[in-house]
Amino acid sequence: EAKTLASFGNRAGLPVIGYSTTEPELSDRNSYKTFYRLSASDVFIAQALLKLFKQYLWNSTNIIYQGDSYGQGGLHALDEAFGNEVKISRSIRFDLFTERIDNLKRQLEESPS
Repeated sequence: EAKTLASFGNRAGLPVIGYSTTEPELSDRNSYKTFYRLSASDVFIAQALLKLFKQYLWNSTNIIYQGDSYGQGGLHALDEAFGNEVKISRSIRFDLFTERIDNLKRQLEESPS
């Protein structure tokens, strides 16, 4: 919803304030000139998590993410921030509406014992 409203606000010249959206794409000032957010972008959160991983010398993780644009954006931000420094061993998609978990069985079968 935030992207749609931000695009409309941009075309209409109206400011749009997102109180909870963390979608990194909305930080693009060329595309969303009138959009402002109150919460940090997923990019900043992912960078903070990378610092935490480095501090404790953690080099891999599993991620369970929500199967909507919020969760996918967060996963993408973590993947970008972690780069080659932290391996995402498994990413497991959880659909909040159907309570379905994707990728879990296949990834467990592929993992060494």
